[in-house]
Amino acid sequence: MNRVLVLCQRKTGKINTQTSENVSEQINPAIEEVTSDIIGEPCTYEYMSPGLVELDGTADYRFALDEKEEAKTFIRNNQKGYKAVVFQTCPIMNVKDSLFLVYSLLEDNGLLIILAVIKETKNTVFINKIDVTLKPPFGEFVTELYEHFERTNQPFIFKKKFKERKP
Repeated sequence: MNRVLVLCQRKTGKINTQTSENVSEQINPAIEEVTSDIIGEPCTYEYMSPGLVELDGTADYRFALDEKEEAKTFIRNNQKGYKAVVFQTCPIMNVKDSLFLVYSLLEDNGLLIILAVIKETKNTVFINKIDVTLKPPFGEFVTELYEHFERTNQPFIFKKKFKERKP
């Protein structure tokens, strides 16, 4: 079964402080549907979020993908363990330093998927497929992105680059 790691998203908990609606009923099914369609095979989903106490909820991993010891242990134990990593509403400027870490978590030919699935109205979940190359403030992020990933034929999906080992 393909494993997918969803960053910046809780597994359960309120969508926001103004509602009692749960991310597990509104947001996560949309993320999972889009991601499964992209991969084309069944997947299991794991959620990573440092968390917002006021929104309660849970995540499989309650820390950020960064250089702290907890994240380093996670990366060591899960190298090449994921078919895809999803940046779900992650603040792009804050995750540019995480791209190499994401790269190490992905299987060969794994995918980085950049989404913003948000609840727009009472009955509508909005899925924004982000093309980061269109926005000038993403300069450093795009440079780092293309060092580890290559574009696919879809604007919000990037494939892990094959890097030859130097002898």
